[in-house]
Amino acid sequence: MRFAPIEGECRHSIPPCLPEPKERNLTTQFVFSNLALARRLEEAEALAGVATAEAGGGQVMHLAGAHAVFMGDGSPLTQVVGLGLNGPVTAQDLDQVEEFFRSRGATINLHACPLADPTLFELVGERCYKTVEFNNVLVRALSPEFAPPPPPPGVEVRIAKESDMTVWANLLARSFFEHGAITAEEIEIGMKLFQTTDSPCYLALLDGQPAAGASMGWRDDLAILYGDGTPPEFRGRGAHMALIYARLADAVSKGSRMATASTLPGSISQRNYERTGFRVVYTKALMQKK
Repeated sequence: MRFAPIEGECRHSIPPCLPEPKERNLTTQFVFSNLALARRLEEAEALAGVATAEAGGGQVMHLAGAHAVFMGDGSPLTQVVGLGLNGPVTAQDLDQVEEFFRSRGATINLHACPLADPTLFELVGERCYKTVEFNNVLVRALSPEFAPPPPPPGVEVRIAKESDMTVWANLLARSFFEHGAITAEEIEIGMKLFQTTDSPCYLALLDGQPAAGASMGWRDDLAILYGDGTPPEFRGRGAHMALIYARLADAVSKGSRMATASTLPGSISQRNYERTGFRVVYTKALMQKK
């Protein structure tokens, strides 16, 4: 998706560091990067996007182990994920992907995992794709003994109710699109995320006021944390960290043994995830062709 995919945070300034949270019963469990793990993580992300598309009236194509989603040109949900992770990519495979997007008037957004078959990179190089963004994929192991620290004073996290949908979507739009007035199309992206039936959405409140939002999906015993967004005026007060810990606690209660998230490299979101026990397992590229 680019799920996460989009980062809702300031990239130019770092807020004062909050006190390091003390996670109880923390044991070090390393997760090593390899092709099997990459397949699992990329498949989980791709299927989260598919679920959002199916709930929100989008269109989907499955090809060679990859999943392409169309949710409108310019939508961060319009992308193809997983190409090349199940063997060589042929010119015909990439032709079909490109036709899926071009026939709908959309730019081609291709997430290229570094563990993909080399044929993928040969083909996108020949066709002059350009790299427009990198995303770090992070993972942490979970155990039944996981016990998150309490949130900072004044911070509360709860599951968003149906009546919260507009508030939640506005929070994410104001987090992701920092260019002035938010458009109806940008709010609609959050509404479609909210309507994904198997992915609960979360609200963080600061002194009772909605201040940040996030979501989480599952695939087997893997929890996928995505859609994190905190508007500028609420940053640096612990809302994002509280959202991470709340989702991890819910994931453990549902039997998850691993969690994953994606962030922009070197971002505040990456720092927050690392402070909660996540580690980068690989960095992938978002490659684009008009």
